Amino acid sequence: MKRRGLCFVLALVIVLTLMVGCASKEKEEETVKEEVEEIEEEKEESNDIPTLSIGYIFSNHQAPLIVAAAMNEEFKDEGVYLKEVVGGEEYVLMSGDDEIANIDLVAVDDGEEIMAMMTQGDLQMGLSSIDLPLTVIDDGHKIKILGPINVDGIGLVMSEDSPINNADDFIEYVKIQDKPVIIGYPSPDNVSAILFETVMKEMNIMATEDPDDINSDILLLDLKGTANLIPSLTNEQVDGWIGLSPFPELAEVEKAGKVVLDMRDLPPSGKWHEFPCCVFSATDDAIEDYPEEMEQLFKLLVIASEYANENKEDAGKLVADWTGMSKDAARSTTTIYTIEASQKWFDNVDIILKHLQKSGKLEGELKGRALKDIKNKIFYLDFAKNLQ
Repeated sequence: MKRRGLCFVLALVIVLTLMVGCASKEKEEETVKEEVEEIEEEKEESNDIPTLSIGYIFSNHQAPLIVAAAMNEEFKDEGVYLKEVVGGEEYVLMSGDDEIANIDLVAVDDGEEIMAMMTQGDLQMGLSSIDLPLTVIDDGHKIKILGPINVDGIGLVMSEDSPINNADDFIEYVKIQDKPVIIGYPSPDNVSAILFETVMKEMNIMATEDPDDINSDILLLDLKGTANLIPSLTNEQVDGWIGLSPFPELAEVEKAGKVVLDMRDLPPSGKWHEFPCCVFSATDDAIEDYPEEMEQLFKLLVIASEYANENKEDAGKLVADWTGMSKDAARSTTTIYTIEASQKWFDNVDIILKHLQKSGKLEGELKGRALKDIKNKIFYLDFAKNLQ
């Protein structure tokens, strides 16, 4: 009897314990549910502003965007700035005390990936070399170039012991050689190669890609990428190479060559200034849906561009810390940052467009068409114009 009573008591204790446990669990679940609801409410509130995703690569060419993000609230006194949410990735675009848009920075490996993500709707905006959006627009995709992000910064590098120190030296040197001087470039459609070939032709210096043509002054060699620029000279594969910043500066930092001339300094004086490099592009949908937000973003890029141009030491350090590139190379860049699409810039865009058409890269909607006839198809410049 006693044993039965004991069993009854134990059973009662177990039941009561389970009841208390269930009640605690129900209370815990209710608390979690309330917390989830609060988070959802916060999300709904944050969704009152749009989210704009911007693709970019780790390069000093994209310094205005990097500087804007790295400086973030230090630009607060300028009236527009980025408020950091997750460093390097998520920000809020602010105008005074007002939240304008969520900004997601998406770092990718190259410009081709940026264009692919934009055409697939994964990015609203992207920074890349100008040839890439031109080819995408040629394919019929609804993307516009909003303006430049940087210009110039193209250098010719030769060995440290080379007797060449300027443009006149180079021109004289190639003219007196018994065989073509071998000059490497990253790829045929790289803007540095396009500019170099254009300038040589205008100066009546014969350049060829045919290794059997011994009568030309220069033999152009495709080095299949920027990673092969510096090794090509140290391995004596070339006599020199042409490339975009930061590679000429990096060659000097590594004592793997010297910059003998900046392409912008070649004659006639001033003609080769503002040669296009990277541009800021956006999808047509983003332009139509978020004009006010994008105009504020452009205002911030103007501020960051001016800062980068006027504070090369500080901006170089910010870019180097962000990208992992050499601080010395980043600080000594000859690249100029601007969003102004000047007439000189357009004249040089025309050179690139004609090169791409001639090389068969543009076989669609831009094939054989003059720039003046397709400006509206390629560019949307209102954001930049409104800030000038």
